Amino acid sequence: TGILGSEDEMAAAAGLDAAPDGAWPTMKDDRIDAIVALIPAMWFTEPVDLEAISIPTLVMNGSAETMGASEDEVVAMYNHLAGEKALVTFIGGDTGVLGGDIPGPAHDFPGWAHFVYDPVWNLERSADLTSHFVTAFLLTQFFGDEAAAAALSAAAVQFPGIIYDTNGF
Repeated sequence: TGILGSEDEMAAAAGLDAAPDGAWPTMKDDRIDAIVALIPAMWFTEPVDLEAISIPTLVMNGSAETMGASEDEVVAMYNHLAGEKALVTFIGGDTGVLGGDIPGPAHDFPGWAHFVYDPVWNLERSADLTSHFVTAFLLTQFFGDEAAAAALSAAAVQFPGIIYDTNGF
């Protein structure tokens, strides 16, 4: 079961009488200490609604994204986040850029190549970079790893094809 078609159940779980017609109200879960948003979508909220998010957030996206939020939408989302944050943009990357190459039958199904292929990026390289950023971010947030935090500083991020922005590292 996916999200679409389950809005009423989600609303009930959130304590709402019905699913909202527009943006959902801001909700908070104190169990969440950090966010990693890979190719985020903005289907259920507006960028301004994200100002309530004050926990550390890593956002990663491709500048040529066609399935999730556009580069402009992701930048607007990122700019509205209130907490410590970092934005990694793969120049020219589309949906498959963060997943790495998936060998085997996924390539054989019509329509699936979009999720396992990127026309610009070598997927081994983009998967390595994704792992680098996510690992450094999580080590920093959950273990206070100073070397990992240093790897996220603007001065340390000098990778060709990457646009990087941060506050707090």
